Amino acid sequence: IGRTLLYAFGGDYQNNAFVAYAMRSVDGGQSWVDARDVSQKLDMQVMATDVISADRLAIVGGCYIGCQTHAYQLDMSSAVVSMLDRPTGHVGGSWDIAVTRAGVGIIVSADLMRTTDGGETWTAFRVRETNRSRGVALDESGFGLLVGFSGSVDATFDGTWTWHPQPKFTEHNLKQVWIGNPSEAIVVGDSGTVLRWGH
Repeated sequence: IGRTLLYAFGGDYQNNAFVAYAMRSVDGGQSWVDARDVSQKLDMQVMATDVISADRLAIVGGCYIGCQTHAYQLDMSSAVVSMLDRPTGHVGGSWDIAVTRAGVGIIVSADLMRTTDGGETWTAFRVRETNRSRGVALDESGFGLLVGFSGSVDATFDGTWTWHPQPKFTEHNLKQVWIGNPSEAIVVGDSGTVLRWGH
């Protein structure tokens, strides 16, 4: 978050509950302190974060079976944590989030959720009959990828509105994706799977 203020997140499952951890640095990572003022407000195992505006960070993560989808925002200037507005009734953990500088974003959870206003509001949407996604990356050009179970990859070229199933190159579950430029991405998954995706 900027050049000097940094956060690092993680989590664990202890005593039948998910626990979040947060560390804060105010000197560009040279020293770190426990940010319990933040982590104690997160009843989940943090899985992913992304900047949703100049002073707000979105945080998503895992929770117990049947819980409400967990998605929070952190106001970096005040360390105030609040729930992101999201559709009610959606259950299960959240695995990934990606938000562009233009304010278009996707949360990958038991359902897929999209924002077009920098995280102020979120709406559920579907790409496939059953959500198989576990990772997402978006590029400012409008290109994006969803990756997930059994090698599933879906691509968008219009900023998340239309998604196209892509050819399968593996049966392994895919977990994360990083976009290097508007035509190239790296996808990683189970059993050491690494794919280079291009269009």
